[in-house]
Amino acid sequence: MKHLGKNMIFSIICKMIMIVTGLIVQRYVLSSFGSDINGLYSSITQFLTYLILLESGIGTASIQALYVPLANSNWDSVSAVIAATKQQYEKICRWFLMLLVGLAFLIPCIVASQVDALTAGLLTFISGLSSVITYAFLGKYVILLTADNRIGIIYICDSVLTLLSCGLRLIAIYMNQSIIVVQLILVATAVIKSIIIFAYVKKHYKKLNLKAKPNNQAILQRWSVLVHQIAGLVVNHTDVTILTVASTLKNVSIYSVYNYIYSNIAAIINTTFSQAILATFGRLATGEQKTYNKVFKLFESFFYCILFAILSTALIMTIPFVSLYTASVADANYILPSVALLFCICQMMNLVRVPALITINAYGWFKETKKGSIIEAVINLSVSLALLPVLGMQGLLIGTICSYLFRTQDVILFVYRKCKIGWMGLVKNLLLNFSGFLILTLAFFFWKPIIVTGWIDWMLKAVGIFVLSIVVLFLLNYVPRYKECNILAKKIYLKYEKRL
Repeated sequence: MKHLGKNMIFSIICKMIMIVTGLIVQRYVLSSFGSDINGLYSSITQFLTYLILLESGIGTASIQALYVPLANSNWDSVSAVIAATKQQYEKICRWFLMLLVGLAFLIPCIVASQVDALTAGLLTFISGLSSVITYAFLGKYVILLTADNRIGIIYICDSVLTLLSCGLRLIAIYMNQSIIVVQLILVATAVIKSIIIFAYVKKHYKKLNLKAKPNNQAILQRWSVLVHQIAGLVVNHTDVTILTVASTLKNVSIYSVYNYIYSNIAAIINTTFSQAILATFGRLATGEQKTYNKVFKLFESFFYCILFAILSTALIMTIPFVSLYTASVADANYILPSVALLFCICQMMNLVRVPALITINAYGWFKETKKGSIIEAVINLSVSLALLPVLGMQGLLIGTICSYLFRTQDVILFVYRKCKIGWMGLVKNLLLNFSGFLILTLAFFFWKPIIVTGWIDWMLKAVGIFVLSIVVLFLLNYVPRYKECNILAKKIYLKYEKRL
């Protein structure tokens, strides 16, 4: 538990740096190269996620397989799992590189009438090189550090290199360099990251033996994880692909601006409340079920309060943000409140299941839950494609919402049944926090939308709305359950009083 607080803090700092720098760079790419290049880059990113399927769940399965041997300091078993992971990643790297070359020839054909073919091909290949470097040199070490609850070092490394990369890319844009040169800077920072993480593991894990006999049996769960990953890919990454093929790069660019906001909000929440604490929950899962359930319920209550405060603020401040962000762009209309609302509902339906997903990962219940992920993907594709001709990108988002509605309740009910937890507390939690969300958004999104005059004004109002959201949701959670909250507060106070 000693690394938990640090990991959460580092994850928040790292993700905020990534979001802010990403928004800055994307804005300059948008204003310097236009909506077509911005849309192309978004499309390439989505196509590359399909190639990442080659990873086949190795990462998640390996992390889950390392919990017990790391807890017992069994370095022979740890080395065997990491050796198997290394072997699999080397195979993936070769396949990824071959398919990346093919993709570099395919994408220019798809966007031939909108972007120069050579630019599209080179941009595709260079964008994928970072993933090749990750698979070849870094993947196994990231897995080890994540399972050992030392993911904080990765967050620190990413934070520093992201700031460096942002600065260098902005300089390149200012010097009128091509988008290819701008993207090559990311490849350089990926190489630097690999060197730093390698040196850290070499120094702190002297008992690790990469030449140990691979334990491929330990990562057999990868195939069940793969089903989840394919389903997640369909649900989360097909919209841009469909728009690329069936619409224009300008529409892809519009979609990508809103998607960047909400996907990064989801990434912050997942990184902070999932990845950063997964190893802690993984080790709790090796103990008594009653202890795990208590921690789970406490975490779930806290998580929902924070989640709905963030989503309330996000929805209220999205349109003011987009109006400032795209003020210098005249080749497309980016102000679409309906798209902002649908994106927010999508992430609400998606993120409500985070506590349940942490539990599934902690216990390794991938095989038991893969059927639901397949149904989720089918719902998403069928509804999205049916609504696309009528509603455009809004239809794609409604399809995603429908699939999330099914999958979220499926996952939560599975975990509650498996862990034998009463579900009335969950219903109360969701109703209270959703009520707060409705009050805030009805007031500041529908009735009296926020108007901003500049970035400083936007930031001040965003902080104000977030503080108000926290206060409203805290009161809604505390007042009906003040006795329960007071008892919990006293327990926490007494626990820390003994340490003083």
